[in-house]
Amino acid sequence: MAGNEKKVMTLTVGLPGSGKTLWAKQAGFDRTVSLDDWREKLWGERGAQNGAGGFDLLLALHNREIEEALENGESVVVHNTNLLREHRRQLIEMARRAGYRVEIVYFEVPVEVCRQRNRDRKNPVPDEVIDDYAACLEEPADEEADCVVRYSNII
Repeated sequence: MAGNEKKVMTLTVGLPGSGKTLWAKQAGFDRTVSLDDWREKLWGERGAQNGAGGFDLLLALHNREIEEALENGESVVVHNTNLLREHRRQLIEMARRAGYRVEIVYFEVPVEVCRQRNRDRKNPVPDEVIDDYAACLEEPADEEADCVVRYSNII
């Protein structure tokens, strides 16, 4: 992409096991950013929930990487679960301040499919976590971003 076409930040929304990370890594973005990647860098494990420096350090490094990508004019995908509108809003505001378009890619994958995919992972999260996330997921609204794409019934 050239020029302003490149100035797009994409947020994924979906449960663990819905395909967010696989999609993000294959989609051709200049930069892929996730809390799980930072957990692995900081604490040696993608599923670690806390470690040296705590969650505040994790979030600060994650957000700094996003800001760096925006400052450099890179296309960036933030491939977290991004379940809550409030969390998405903060990232969207960051992108807008940098003059970026914002896209949301929502992975509407059945909970049972996510559970099965998760079980097949090297470090699965407990089924209860997926169920809790499903219960609190706030579906993206069209007005949240310039574009909302829904991947439904992915099996």
